[in-house]
Amino acid sequence: MIRVARWLCAMLGLGLTACAAQPEDRLTWRESWELILITGKGQIVDARVAVGNTGLLKGQGHLRFDRWVEGGAAINFGTRSAPSQTGVWAERERVRIGGDLLDLERQNWTLRVQSDEANAVVHLAPTSSLQVTPATAPAPGGRWTVAATLSDGRATGWVEAGERGGAIDGRGVLLYRGGDGVLQGPRRTLILQGGDASIGYDGQGDFILAWLHLDGQALDASGAGLVETSDGWMLSFPAADVTVALRGRNVGGVTDIRSDALPPGKLILQAARQPLSRSVQAVQGTVVGPGNTQILPGALVQVADEAERIHIPLRPQKARP
Repeated sequence: MIRVARWLCAMLGLGLTACAAQPEDRLTWRESWELILITGKGQIVDARVAVGNTGLLKGQGHLRFDRWVEGGAAINFGTRSAPSQTGVWAERERVRIGGDLLDLERQNWTLRVQSDEANAVVHLAPTSSLQVTPATAPAPGGRWTVAATLSDGRATGWVEAGERGGAIDGRGVLLYRGGDGVLQGPRRTLILQGGDASIGYDGQGDFILAWLHLDGQALDASGAGLVETSDGWMLSFPAADVTVALRGRNVGGVTDIRSDALPPGKLILQAARQPLSRSVQAVQGTVVGPGNTQILPGALVQVADEAERIHIPLRPQKARP
C-alpha cells in the first residue's frame, strides 16, 4: 500500500507532506547513460545502461545493446539486475548492472558486457577538449537533466553473438539523462561526426540539449531545432547561421521499450503517455555555414510511436556503370 501511495503521489505531482521524498526516492526517478556510435563500415551501436525506481524494486538496473549493420543481421540483447547487483558511484563515473560495467578511467569510457546471448567491449576516448553545458530544468513531477558526458569520442572495440559480430571502429558520444521529472511526447536525438566536427541535438518538447563544433571550434547552438522542409528534414542552428540537410541510409531498426520493462514500469510509461518504441536510423548530413560545407555521417534516434516519428528520405543510390 505504501508503494501504491508513492506511485500515485509521483504520477499526480501532489505536494502533500505525506508525499514528500528525496528525488532519488521517488518512483519516477531514473538515470541512463547512452552510447551512440557510428562506424565507417555501415554500423550503428545504440547501447543503454539505466538505473531507476520504475521496476518491481527500487534501484533495479537494465542494460540494452543494439547493433545495426548495413546488409547484415542485427545484434539485439538486454539484461536486468536486482538492486543488490546494481551500483551507481557517487560521481557517476561507474555504473554496474550485474556483471556488466560502464566506467571511466583516465578520461576513457569503457562498456563491458558479458551474457549468454552476446559479449561486447567498447572503448570511447575523447577526441576534443570542447565541453557541452548540460541542460537541466524543472519538469512535470520534479527536475530533468540531459548532458553530453562525452560529445566527441573515438570508438573502438568488438561485439560477438554466435557467428555474428566483429570489430567496432568509429566515432560516438556518451549521453546522460536523469531525474524525477516526466517529460512527455516524442524525443529525438541526432548525432553527426567526422573530422574536426561534432554536431548533436537532443530534444523532447521544449527541453533541448544541442552543440555545434566545427573545425575544432564551439559555435553558438542556441535556438537549434529540427525543421521540416520541402525536401525532407533539416537541423537548423540560426544563431550560427548553420543548417544541416538530412538524408537517410538503410541502416537501423526499431525496438519495443515495453519489452524491456516490468509490469510497474509499463504502467508508468502508459500513465505518463510516454512513447513505447525506440527507432535508430543512419543518416548523412550536409552541413552548410559561413565558409563551411561538408558531409558528415550520423545517427538519428527517436523515442516515439510510429505516428509521431519523423521519416528521413533515403539518399539517392549511386548508379552503377
